Amino acid sequence: MTVRYDYLRVNGTRLLCAFAGEDCARTIIVVHGGRGSSEHGADFAAFRPLADSFRIVAYDQRGCGRSELAEPITFDQLVDDLEALRKLVSGDRPVAVAGFSFGGMVALTHILKYPQGVSHLVLIGTAASHHFKARALEGFDRRAALAPMATRQMAEKRFGIGMVDDIEFRLIQFAMGSLDDTRWTPDVALEAARTMPLNAEVHTRLYQGERYDLRSRLREIKVPSLIICGAEDWICPQEFSVVLAQGIPDSRLVIVPDCSHSVHQQRPDLVTDEIRRWTSRSGRCSQEDKISIVHKRLSS
Repeated sequence: MTVRYDYLRVNGTRLLCAFAGEDCARTIIVVHGGRGSSEHGADFAAFRPLADSFRIVAYDQRGCGRSELAEPITFDQLVDDLEALRKLVSGDRPVAVAGFSFGGMVALTHILKYPQGVSHLVLIGTAASHHFKARALEGFDRRAALAPMATRQMAEKRFGIGMVDDIEFRLIQFAMGSLDDTRWTPDVALEAARTMPLNAEVHTRLYQGERYDLRSRLREIKVPSLIICGAEDWICPQEFSVVLAQGIPDSRLVIVPDCSHSVHQQRPDLVTDEIRRWTSRSGRCSQEDKISIVHKRLSS
C-alpha cells in the first residue's frame, strides 16, 4: 500500500496531508479530533485498512499538528478549509467525509454549508450541540478517581476555555490521560503528553460554546450517514449519537461495547468493516432498521 505525505496550499495556508490508496478510487477525507491538541496520525492509521477500496486523505487542520498556524484561526475557517481541500483532491466529485469528536463537529457544519460536496458522512464520537460539554464534566466527576492528578478545574479548561499556556495544556492532557483510552498506561501517557502537538491559543480560539447547536438542522442532511460511538464514551456519551441518528433521515447508529471515546482507534477492524458495509449498501435505512440496530448494539 502506497502512503505519501504532502503539504497542500489551502485558503492561504499550508496543510500537511497524508494519502493512502489509488487516486482513481472513491475518496474518504478524515477530519481529526482535538481542538488544538491533535493531528491526523492516529485517525489515518485507523482508516488505512480501507485503502484497498478507497483513497484515504487525512490532514492536520489549520493551527494543528504540522500544518501552518495561519490567520484566521476560527471554527468557520476550518469548515471552509475542508471544502477547499475537497476540491483540491477530488475536483467536482463529492467525497465521503469522516469526522471524529471535534472533527465530527467540523464535518457536520461542513455538510450543512456545502451539501453538494459530500456523498457519505461518517461521524465518530461526536455531537450536534454544545451540550456534550456538561455531560463530559459529569463524566469526569464520576471517573475522577481514575485520574487522581486531575481536578474539575482542569476538566473545565479542557472542554471549555481558560488554558493559561502550552505547558499547562500539556500537563492537563497528561493528568487526564487515563480517562480517555482503555489501553492507557503511565508510560504511554507520558510519551503522548511529551510528543503531542498542541497549542493553547488555538484551543481557545476554536471554542464555539453555545453557538454550536445544529440539532434543528440535522434533517437537512440528505446523504447516507453512519454514526459510531463507544459504549463507554464519557466525552460524547451515546445519547448524543442517538440524537444524530434520530435527526439525520438516512442514518445508521453503531454503538460498540467496551470502547471509549476513540472507538475507531480501539476497534479499527470493526469500524472499517461497518464503513465498508454502509458505503456499499443500496437503498435507504428505514426507521425500523435504525431503531433495531440501536437496540441490538445496546444489548450486545
